[in-house]
Amino acid sequence: MRIIIRARPRPADCFLVPAGSGKKCPLVNNTKQMDNSTLEPALNWYALRVFKNRLHLVKAQAEDAGFDTYQAMKTVASSGTGQAKGKEVPLIPTLLFIKSTQAFIEDLRRERFDHTLVYGDKPGGKPAPIDNAQMETFILVTSPKGGCEVEYIPDGAEQFRKGDPVRVTEGFYKGATGVVRRIKKDRKLLIAVEGVAIVAISNIPVQFLEKIPTEN
Repeated sequence: MRIIIRARPRPADCFLVPAGSGKKCPLVNNTKQMDNSTLEPALNWYALRVFKNRLHLVKAQAEDAGFDTYQAMKTVASSGTGQAKGKEVPLIPTLLFIKSTQAFIEDLRRERFDHTLVYGDKPGGKPAPIDNAQMETFILVTSPKGGCEVEYIPDGAEQFRKGDPVRVTEGFYKGATGVVRRIKKDRKLLIAVEGVAIVAISNIPVQFLEKIPTEN
């Protein structure tokens, strides 16, 4: 009786590699590279509320792990000068954003459960990643370099979500999108990070605003 063992066919490109040359089939290398890239965890922005004056510790921990952080700041007038210069303070003192993996945020929440809350898809659920476009706009409008006064709208101000959707077309805030509302007789541009925070900026020239068409 003869036993015939049939070799598994190889891709044509693999036959171009001389036997015994020590080189590997390029298709095998490419497959390995693709597998590694798909295993790399995604980085997203997450929002946290940190209490008991521990925000600087959480911020340092994230940055030591190699992740970006962001805390919105505002410039306040120095005592007795009447001018806004020199001193920056947090716009929302307990709010911190971290761009990291979901696993890092979950570990952080477990480690610092007594003073850190993570915004999630539901109470106690998985951390909810923030839309990149919303986060980019929020960082842009809360930058002290913009020169406009930024006001934090407290949580629960659902009435401020309604208004005419607009886009800023010129100036430092070009590209920012939000809604225009009148607050205390002043027209302001409101920017939201959904489910996290709403801020308002003033003194943007009306000619710099373009109305965004809405679907009926």
